[in-house]
Amino acid sequence: MLAISSLMTLAEGIRDQIKPSDRIVAAIDARMEQVYWGCLERDDGASGGWRWQEEPRVSDPESLKEHVSDCVGVGSGWDRYGSVFQADADCVWHPGAFPQAGYGARIASRLLNQGAKGEWREAAPAYIRNDVTN
Repeated sequence: MLAISSLMTLAEGIRDQIKPSDRIVAAIDARMEQVYWGCLERDDGASGGWRWQEEPRVSDPESLKEHVSDCVGVGSGWDRYGSVFQADADCVWHPGAFPQAGYGARIASRLLNQGAKGEWREAAPAYIRNDVTN
């Protein structure tokens, strides 16, 4: 069993449309006026082919402003809050993107080729916040 981030899966979905040097800010609408986001960079030598520049977290959309200059945006967080993120920055944005299993499988294939393995008994979701929305 392998742990694969939904944010990394979003980035994988646009992998063939970006330059290797592009910074990806993947953001998912987390409801409660917040976004679940992380910043990644393509790195074929890193785990799964991606390296985290900013680890996944949940924050207010305003908090992303300092991270979105010279980046490529992807995910439902951009669909909802793109105008907030880009108030002072110019970014390329891929609207309407959602994590897809096929992209997760591509990451999993790279992980397995890199020798990764997981113990199913230790599998657990990663909760970023304790509050739940309806």
